[in-house]
Amino acid sequence: MRKGLKKNFHSKAAHSLSEMFMEARKNGKKPIWMFDDVWTSLLSQWNSPDFRSKCIQNQKNRTSDTGGSLHTGGSISTHEHAICMVSIHETYKLYWNLFVICFELCFMITYLFRKHIDVIPIA
Repeated sequence: MRKGLKKNFHSKAAHSLSEMFMEARKNGKKPIWMFDDVWTSLLSQWNSPDFRSKCIQNQKNRTSDTGGSLHTGGSISTHEHAICMVSIHETYKLYWNLFVICFELCFMITYLFRKHIDVIPIA
């Protein structure tokens, strides 16, 4: 349990820190909790040509309309995944219904057998 709490804490902390950095980069203002040397280091990183080219490429990727949804979740499209999940769900439903029918049938047979045994006189 403690391991899960620690993982959750780190995940939320990383997300919050990422949001704070993004806000600082957009506003161009140093947060009051950050040291000056760290801020200048971040500014030099954010203004580097490599970082700028990645930002521009990512902006183009996000605003691209070509190809529709580019994320497919693997080798098949999201729509095909949904169809497959419905098929699997229906299959499990079928197996569950068969299980219930067999269970009810076995219960009925057992009940009738026991009732029949009670009626048979023992010599």
